[in-house]
Amino acid sequence: MGRSFHPAGRPTLVMIGRVPAVGPLFRKKEEAMQEINLLLEKVGTLISNAHLQPYRIVFKRQNDGRYTLAVKARPAAVDILADVDELLFKRFQKAFRGIFILTSFYEGSGKVECLAVTEGLGAVLYGRCGGGFFLKG
Repeated sequence: MGRSFHPAGRPTLVMIGRVPAVGPLFRKKEEAMQEINLLLEKVGTLISNAHLQPYRIVFKRQNDGRYTLAVKARPAAVDILADVDELLFKRFQKAFRGIFILTSFYEGSGKVECLAVTEGLGAVLYGRCGGGFFLKG
């Protein structure tokens, strides 16, 4: 039984130091804040309800060849970033060192602003690297 969440923003990845930060990009700060608050609530509920089962961070291949980033804790899952293209997928895979920041972004003053930096909104997630991290199907 999975719970779907598909933010309307474009998938974005930036590096904060040596840690990748990923999430949807929106035009307005208010939209980005609303979406990350909802997303953090859904992910928090999933992880806290997982009890004995550890959660996993996975990329699932979509029918159109792009990927969806999801948090999985049996028996449920939350899709947290849809429509990730091959380039962003490869960049994340290369930068990932067992930890990443889930956040949201907005276009401000002609540049991309990260809510984890500007507002402290985001979640630090840990995940396994290796065989079970990226799903093919």
